[in-house]
Amino acid sequence: MRLRISILTLMLLVSLASLEFFEAQASAPRGDPIVIQVVELDYADADQLASVLAPLLSPEGRILAYSRTNNLLIKDRASIVKRMVKIIKGPSKTEKGVIAMTVTITSPVFSHNGEIPTRHTCDGEDISPALEWSGLPEGTKSIALIVDDPDAPDPAAPKMVWVHWVLYNISPSATGLPEDVKPQDLPSGTKEGLNDWKRTGYGGPCPPIGRHRYFHKLYALDVVLPELGKPSKKDLEKAMEGHILAEAELVGTYQRSR
Repeated sequence: MRLRISILTLMLLVSLASLEFFEAQASAPRGDPIVIQVVELDYADADQLASVLAPLLSPEGRILAYSRTNNLLIKDRASIVKRMVKIIKGPSKTEKGVIAMTVTITSPVFSHNGEIPTRHTCDGEDISPALEWSGLPEGTKSIALIVDDPDAPDPAAPKMVWVHWVLYNISPSATGLPEDVKPQDLPSGTKEGLNDWKRTGYGGPCPPIGRHRYFHKLYALDVVLPELGKPSKKDLEKAMEGHILAEAELVGTYQRSR
């Protein structure tokens, strides 16, 4: 059911949805989603709507809205969607705000631009960190992950990008990777590429000098890629061309103590 609706009515509907959330979990009613088209959503309205939606944006999935353009989808009351919604605003106050999905990648062991723990480097156990992601767009058929370091060998005079991990055809049903993930524990269907040590699997930070940045890049693709063997980062990037629906990155840093 599609409705053209004012922002005040929309805010009321979202508020009612949040009040019904716990009742919905118990009764689990069924029903078709209600698609509400947001018309003329300006800056002030976007701020108001963000404050109304805020209580619904929890890690447990208390989120009842989804949109790819300017359509806000209020799911049936029993739905629990582990995704985040944010207000995207234009560069000027004449621009209109819209609700949109945001792909995110995080780690429970380091924050964005934070230091990667030693256990995940060559100075420790050299095991892969746990990673988590959410907000994959509708139509995602597979996920790819590339971890690389653009600061090699010296951040003061970088000469190359060193590749630490390459994975592709990760199932879109996966929401992350556990710490020290082994090949047999990767999500079903996942394929491994070669890092710059010319082997598959994770290779942790081992910078020869200075503090390096390590980019954990997640790609949502609209296809399951064909068998690529054990592709390099370059080969994988070529295969992904024209198929990237969304991407996100998490940056960690590391500097060896002397």
